[in-house]
Parts: sequence; C-alpha cells; structure tokens
Amino acid sequence: GNTLQIIFLAIVFGIAMMFLAQKTTAVAQVVEQINYIVQFLIELISRLVPYFIFIVIVQMIWSGSLGLFLNITKLFVVFIAMAVLMMVIMLLYTSVKNRAGFSVIFKKSLPGFITALTTASSAAAFGTNMKICREKYGIHDSITAFGLPLGLATFKPTTALYYVVVSMFFAEMYGIDVSVGWMFILLFSSVVLSFATPPIPGGALASYTVLFTQLGIPAEALAIALSCDVLIDFICTGCDQLALPLALLNEAARFGMVDSDILRK
Repeated sequence: GNTLQIIFLAIVFGIAMMFLAQKTTAVAQVVEQINYIVQFLIELISRLVPYFIFIVIVQMIWSGSLGLFLNITKLFVVFIAMAVLMMVIMLLYTSVKNRAGFSVIFKKSLPGFITALTTASSAAAFGTNMKICREKYGIHDSITAFGLPLGLATFKPTTALYYVVVSMFFAEMYGIDVSVGWMFILLFSSVVLSFATPPIPGGALASYTVLFTQLGIPAEALAIALSCDVLIDFICTGCDQLALPLALLNEAARFGMVDSDILRK
C-alpha cells in the first residue's frame, strides 16, 4: 500500500546512481537481476489470470451482481472517443508543425497502426515503424535508431489515458470520493505505470493492482478490468504505435534532422 513512496525512493536512488556512474555498477547489476526475477514471477502469476477472472465472474453471477458488467459499454465508448480525439490532435499538430498535409501524414502512419492494432504487439510493429520513420518521414537514422526502441518501452500515452479512464469509471461505480489529491495520485500513477507495465501477457495485472490499491478501488474490480484489458490492449497498442513515430518526427524536426522532401512526398 506504500507504492508511491517506493516509486519516489526508486527515482531518488536512480538519479543518485546516474550521478555516481561507475561507482554503483554492482548495485545496478543487482537491481537488473532482481528485475529479471520479478518479471519471471509475474509471468508465472499471469498464467493464472484467466482462472482468476473465471472464478470471480462465477462468484459475481452467484451473488447476483453481474449487472456491473453491463456498465462496461460506457467505459469502452468513452475511452475509444478520447483515444481517437487524442490521435487526431497529434496528427493535426504534426501536420501543422511540419507543414505537411494531414492526409499524407495519416497515410504514412497507417501501416504501423494497423500492425499494432491487429496483433496487440508493439514488437510486431517495430519493423514497420522503423521503415516509416526512415523511408516515409525522412527522420535521420541516428534519431530513429535511438528514439524508436526507447519509445517502444516508455512512450505509451494511450495506455496512460486508459488507466485514467478506467480508474474514473470504477470510482463512479463504487462511489469513491474524487478529490484533488486523489486525481494527482491517479495522474502520477497512470504515467508511471504506463511504461512500467511488464511487456508480457497478463502483465497489466501488476499495474491494475498497484493503481487500484492507491486509489481505494475494491479488489473485485480487478476481474472486470482484466476482462476489458483483453480487448482494450489492442486499441492501446495500436494508438501508442501510431503516436510514437509522430512524437519522434516532431522531436527530430526540432533539431533539423528530418528530410522535408521525403516527408511531404
């Protein structure tokens, strides 16, 4: 229940290790190896997630509270509408900033989006997005080779948006008081968890558990959240992989490392 404190201390220790550099090599190796162990354990636990969902749903049917699932439609509609709006804004911003046609930017971005949307895998879309950045956007190789792999692991705006939407949804469902402090915790946790979610099937279980514990959302909401995540994951991955090359393009343009002729062609 002290997740925010742990994250704060982790950030402080991480910054200190960056300043100390080679003096903390042994500690960095220990942290990395602990991470491998945690990832392995989470992967084992995630295999039990389908059984967990099944048992909780059966329990909800037995107790006559299955009507909670009927409210999921509202969650899907709100999230999809907000995700589409965010992508349109990003496309418009990129189009205006780089003086390229909206339709041109959109068509060039589409292959990576479709690959990620249909596979729910950012790794599957990596090769396509690499080609988009280099051959269709005209981004310099040095930016693409560094920024795309880094963004693959850390840049997930749609995932962060979904954590906010799903938390607000359950706060309304369970009558949780939403204060300014509660909203701050929600926004901070959503951003951190968006790139800390383990990249394995069922890895969202760890993120939902941390998020719901911090916000006082009942544990029974986990079953509903994980059931929705099966479909939502496709949308989040697709939109994240659409947004990543756009963000990389805008950053490369700041340094004059974009071939405008290739971009506008």
